[in-house]
Parts: sequence; structure tokens; C-alpha cells
Amino acid sequence: MARATLIGFSAVAMWALLALLTDASGAVPPFLLSAITFTIGTGVGLVARLIMPATDSREKIPPQVWV
Repeated sequence: MARATLIGFSAVAMWALLALLTDASGAVPPFLLSAITFTIGTGVGLVARLIMPATDSREKIPPQVWV
């Protein structure tokens, strides 16, 4: 229950900071901002996958999918 509450709180906090961070980005072109955001998200996802490898055979994704 506590984990679900923490995840919900973080979602609300991110939503609340969206306008502030968008305004703070200044004159960065929208597509560049999207590319930077997706690059950061991909990096976080790959690092998380390296730190916490899949334990179930159904969760293991072949390397060809990532390329």
C-alpha cells in the first residue's frame, strides 16, 4: 500500500511541476526538448535493466529487440 501511495504522490508531483519546468526550458525547440527527454528516459530504463535483471524467463527480451 505504501509503495502505491508513493507512486501516486510522485505522479501528482511530476504533473504539478510540468508547467514550471516547461516554462523554465526557455527557447529550446520542442523537438530538441522531446529528443533530450526520450534520451534521458531510455538511459534510465537501460540502467535500471542492468541493475535489476529479469528473473523470469517471460520477462527476458532478446537483444535483437533492443536494436
